[in-house]
Amino acid sequence: MIRKYKKIIIGLLALWILFCLAYGGMIWREMLIFNRGSELMSQGDYASAKLEFEKIGETEKIAQCDSELKRAAAYAAALERLDRARAYMEEGKLEEAKAELIILGDFEDAPELVTECEYRMALKLRDEGELTEALLKAQKLGEHAGALELAAELREEIYQQALSLAYECRIDEAMALFEKLLDYRDSQMLYLRCSERKANLQSEWAEPVKYSDYAGLDVGSGRLYWHRIGLVYVPHEAGSETTGMIFYPGGYDQSLANGYMTDYLYGYYGELPNAIMVFCYANGFGGSYAEKAEDSYNVLEQAAMENNVFIHDVALIGASNGAYTAAHAAVWFYEEKGIEVKKVLTLDAGQHWESFMPVLGTEECDVMAQTGTKFLLVEGDGVGMNKLAIQTMVAHKMDVTIAHVENYGHYSVIYDAMKYGLFNWAAGASELPEHENYKYIPLDKNSTYPN
Repeated sequence: MIRKYKKIIIGLLALWILFCLAYGGMIWREMLIFNRGSELMSQGDYASAKLEFEKIGETEKIAQCDSELKRAAAYAAALERLDRARAYMEEGKLEEAKAELIILGDFEDAPELVTECEYRMALKLRDEGELTEALLKAQKLGEHAGALELAAELREEIYQQALSLAYECRIDEAMALFEKLLDYRDSQMLYLRCSERKANLQSEWAEPVKYSDYAGLDVGSGRLYWHRIGLVYVPHEAGSETTGMIFYPGGYDQSLANGYMTDYLYGYYGELPNAIMVFCYANGFGGSYAEKAEDSYNVLEQAAMENNVFIHDVALIGASNGAYTAAHAAVWFYEEKGIEVKKVLTLDAGQHWESFMPVLGTEECDVMAQTGTKFLLVEGDGVGMNKLAIQTMVAHKMDVTIAHVENYGHYSVIYDAMKYGLFNWAAGASELPEHENYKYIPLDKNSTYPN
């Protein structure tokens, strides 16, 4: 009996050992498969790892592999889309490229490429002449490489286009462009001037410039008109290149205002400039400089409007104490109408630069320095940096030159300025005339002339 039980026990033990060996082998096998799958995962081979884990039913690892495989597939698809977008960009298909990149969201450098697409679109719009649309795009690009420079260039191009339209009296078109640039240069003021012109065209504004009873005829290359403020000359070929010029007589010159104008027009002074010219009657004594400036501007604007001209460049000339009217008017033209007076020519203001008439204050000098207006002071002996007003102008960095005259006499200074080309210089000629009667002395803070 005992032997029988021993055999049974030994058999059971053998079975137990076999079971343990089999189970252990299975466990060992699963461990090997698990470890192999884990190694494959660490190597990024999720497809092979998944096959291993499927052998042992490791669901959690299988799910991880599936997730990584999906992520890899999505990444590969995104890379493919990114490559396609780049190819579109190289081909100039910017809309298609942008559409692909937007789908990618913040993947890789997709956001930067979207911005680059927008930048290239802005360049393309510019090339196609769609400047305002190009500017809208460029302004949204922030500090993207080249965007700020492009926006600045576009604003200037639109500004110049608007100016050209205004000069051609295409007022509505000019206003539409200036309205998009109200914070750029003097666009806001030009928009207001265009708006004013449009309103004036739709109304019976101001006093019409009329023919004079005695001067209603052709004069040289233009025609002379009469207005209560003064005589007005308009070139026959007035157009987009036509400028403006206003002459303010001195206190003792009022009775000669007509004579100055007619002598200049009928005289021996060469080809007249392409400018609408107003020779005012009002003298330099008394009254408000602002009122005189506004009156003369209104006459100039009325003549310009009647002749389909948009005044842009203006020169002002003042004789004797009319010089101060001209200087103050230059400030008024800029501050009230946005017109940067290019040149101011003063004739024999003499001692008045110091003691007689109000001159430019420091703030007005700063305005003239900002506009870069050229002041040419035609004087005889003893006028220069010894005059407080001139010192102040120079100290505030205004562009001031003395033209010392050899043939001095009040009326000869005025008539010689007509005869020898200073009026023509003021009205647009680029170079000062060379003549033995004139010696030009530019002034700066180190100047001591006439000492």
